[in-house]
Amino acid sequence: MKNTLLMRTEASQSLNFLIYIQNIFLNQSQSSNELKFPYIPTKCEFRKDFVMHYRELWDEISKRTSEQSLNDLKIFTEEKSLFYQELFAKDDDTLNEFNEIYQSFKAW
Repeated sequence: MKNTLLMRTEASQSLNFLIYIQNIFLNQSQSSNELKFPYIPTKCEFRKDFVMHYRELWDEISKRTSEQSLNDLKIFTEEKSLFYQELFAKDDDTLNEFNEIYQSFKAW
């Protein structure tokens, strides 16, 4: 009898991006001793109901990525605006901030 171990790890880009955004949000109200990666020194304008929308988006993306037929990378790239629409206040400045955050995450 042959013992084998198959280990597979795949990090969800969409869920990791949500954590990345959440850390930016949390850093805006944390003391300098409690900061999380990534630290962005400028304030971003998030929706007033960020926490509620974040939870809903997390649940939706978790469900969608758990379905074998859906590719997580497709959500991250082709539905990029979903993250902006659900979590950020809507204006030209926040759209630019979001695009910078998105590029920063991709580079990381």
